[in-house]
Amino acid sequence: MANWVGKALVAIAVVFFLQTAKAILIPVALAGVLVFTLARPVWRLHVLGISNYIGAAVVMGGLDQRGIVDL
Repeated sequence: MANWVGKALVAIAVVFFLQTAKAILIPVALAGVLVFTLARPVWRLHVLGISNYIGAAVVMGGLDQRGIVDL
């Protein structure tokens, strides 16, 4: 019986932590998705001789112009 109560308390603590940390976890997850999604176009611009910083700005600017990302 005590084992079940401990597991229930841990589950409640995890749910409470995730609810509290939602404001931090969602932007971090979105940033990770953007990194993996946009790495290829930035790399292709780098192969053409454009700096990674400029390439990232160009790719993000292109997404902003299309209305995909609101900068």
